[in-house]
Amino acid sequence: DSGATAADVRERHHVPAERLVVAPLGIHARFAPSTPSAQAEVRSSLGLAGPFVLYLGGIDPHKDVPLLLEAFARVRAERRAPLTLALAGHVVGSPFQPALMARAAELGLGDDLRVLSFVPLESLPALIGAAEVFAFPSRIEGFGFPPVEAMACGTPVVSTTGGSLAEVLGEAALTVAPGDVTAFAAALQRALDDEPLRAHLRVAGIARAAGFTWARTAEATVGAYRRALEAVRA
Repeated sequence: DSGATAADVRERHHVPAERLVVAPLGIHARFAPSTPSAQAEVRSSLGLAGPFVLYLGGIDPHKDVPLLLEAFARVRAERRAPLTLALAGHVVGSPFQPALMARAAELGLGDDLRVLSFVPLESLPALIGAAEVFAFPSRIEGFGFPPVEAMACGTPVVSTTGGSLAEVLGEAALTVAPGDVTAFAAALQRALDDEPLRAHLRVAGIARAAGFTWARTAEATVGAYRRALEAVRA
């Protein structure tokens, strides 16, 4: 589903490059810019009154959410205006939640950190659209659905370049090297405060995400089956 994954397959399983076809994945059409009323409704239902940075996904170690906590703490320390970090996805009930909450306490995040319980799928576009920035600190991804979905919703994305992320996000997001908390915090700060940059990321993100459709995935997959069939017949 990405060139990065294809490279891993070549290296780990010794598959010749000519036997691999990359078929990038698609995102659901529901991920699109949402209306102010939809965003206000989801804000009200989740108790998100002010500006917030959003993370959506799991909190397994490779997702590196502790780095996001530290980067957010640095940004918050430099700001006068209120700012919340909202974590959504597989957080509540995760075996990694206690350690993550302990780290948040060490950083003194207090009420500036919100851990959201289950968010219905149909509410995700409005939640993402209401966020000031979508943050994705993962160290490695095989494709990377959440930041692409965020771009489709018109939300500026700050991400690492881990695994497939650099190739998937391209120039439509602010990206830094995995594990670099200083660079991630600086990118968050830029994405929050630089309005011309925010406007650029909104437009570029929507355009980039539009290229990831399940129709194109299906087309590439069918092409791979045809190649395999031709090879067998030969």
